[in-house]
Amino acid sequence: MTFNSFAITEGLSSHEYARASGVTERVFQIFSDTSLSDDEKLGSILHLSLKHFDVELAIVSSITGPSYTVSRMASTGPTGVCVGDVLPVSETPANRYLDQHNSFAFNGLPMGEALPVLGKSKVEVHRYISAVVNTSNGPFGTVCFASQERSDTEFTDDDLAFVAQVAGWLGYLLGTSEQLELMDAQNAHYQSLFESVPAIMFLCDADGLIISASNHFAQQIGLDSDLVPGKMCLKFFHENDRKRVQGAIAHGVGDHIPAQLLTIDQSMLEVELNLRIKPIGAMQNVRMVIASDVSARNEAFRAAEEKNRLLEVANESLNQFAAVASHDLQEPLRKIQQFSHFIEEDLAATLSDENRYHLKVITDSTERMSKMITDLLYYSRTSASKPDMGLVDLNRLFASIENELDLATKEVGGSIRRKSLPTVSGNEPLLRQLFSNLLSNALKYRSPLRKPEVDIEWVNSADVRQIVIRDNGIGFDSAYADEMFELFSRLNNSSDYKGTGIGLAICATVCEKHGWRIEATGELNEGAVFTLSLPTPDLEELEALERPQ
Repeated sequence: MTFNSFAITEGLSSHEYARASGVTERVFQIFSDTSLSDDEKLGSILHLSLKHFDVELAIVSSITGPSYTVSRMASTGPTGVCVGDVLPVSETPANRYLDQHNSFAFNGLPMGEALPVLGKSKVEVHRYISAVVNTSNGPFGTVCFASQERSDTEFTDDDLAFVAQVAGWLGYLLGTSEQLELMDAQNAHYQSLFESVPAIMFLCDADGLIISASNHFAQQIGLDSDLVPGKMCLKFFHENDRKRVQGAIAHGVGDHIPAQLLTIDQSMLEVELNLRIKPIGAMQNVRMVIASDVSARNEAFRAAEEKNRLLEVANESLNQFAAVASHDLQEPLRKIQQFSHFIEEDLAATLSDENRYHLKVITDSTERMSKMITDLLYYSRTSASKPDMGLVDLNRLFASIENELDLATKEVGGSIRRKSLPTVSGNEPLLRQLFSNLLSNALKYRSPLRKPEVDIEWVNSADVRQIVIRDNGIGFDSAYADEMFELFSRLNNSSDYKGTGIGLAICATVCEKHGWRIEATGELNEGAVFTLSLPTPDLEELEALERPQ
């Protein structure tokens, strides 16, 4: 067997090309003939190459993974090979040189040795020359010229150069065909998309030249959809936004870029642009731009910001009022209390029981009013302030609060039981007020049938982090649980239990400042449960939890 194998990597010299210049010129004439379609050019080049190599069969294959498919073919007679036939690459001559050489040739096989070209047609090939076909879209397959006839003539370097040239021309023709088919499919896809989707979308190049656009985009800018392609997209945006939009389009990537689109009625539509590079066939740098209408959202944001501004003004006015009230209203109340005591002392011998009752109502009311003003001032300050956060050891904090309530607890024969609590992120003065209110209420709203008991525990699992405070007091109807945290709301008779109805409102405000959630459940004459749910701890809290307490 005579076997020759050649590799063409960087191309051959001009001298080697010149030796085949005659047939090369004829192929170039076919390639340049504008009256022929690409398929006609491809067929003519294959037939001319058959004559040049003096063989009977020409096959252009496409190779995808392990599959070898006959894409085009030419022959001088019946071969048993058909366009569309498929077999494994491993059963073809191409398997001998793919990924190793650009072109390949051999002359002669031992008698009786068959080289399959197709699985169902064992073609006995004795002469074979082939080259890899590449298109602008990537590797396509191979072109081969083969003969079943034996010959003493061997393929030369010139033949390898020529088959490499043929592969290059075919690659161009096939690549152009592929690109046109792909672009037609892409255009049909995007045209259908642009017609059916009510979105502000367009395709443009890196300079912002519009290639295609959705019907909705055309409607917004007031142009017929056929007239949009070819326009520069920047002209449809407010001049203050054009530099930002141009930069994003040039970069090829952008998310939530604010801009104002000039609409048909010369108004401004607030949008956010999202864009990506979207290769379409040979056009590798097409930008797909989607503009989301955010005018309603932005208007809602502006309205919310204005409400927040007015609320801040109102809160500031409330704070100023509370500060004035704490001084100006407390002073008259103190005088009412003081002179009521003077009357009671000066006229002690002559006051009737009814007079004494009237004076007691006056003093009790002024005391309650004074306490309400003080609580309201504290509530105002709690609501307005932005607390400084730090690490708070709840075990230490509760111990301090329990010590403060020790006398009151002993007077009613009560007890406070507490399990180990964590260190959390919070504002210690506010948390002290929160837990003082809850524990004081547990002692205040005790049942006359039993001694008060308060249990404090920490619940920590994968799903929840909670501080739970239970008591065995008079309880409440859970239907009114939400009302308990409203300002001045009281579920019990004020004559039986003194208070202003502000304490639990302060608790709710403190929890809100910390990002906690407070909930209450209860049952009449059985007791109440207050559950404080904490968010996932931050890194500082985690480090504190890991340290020994």
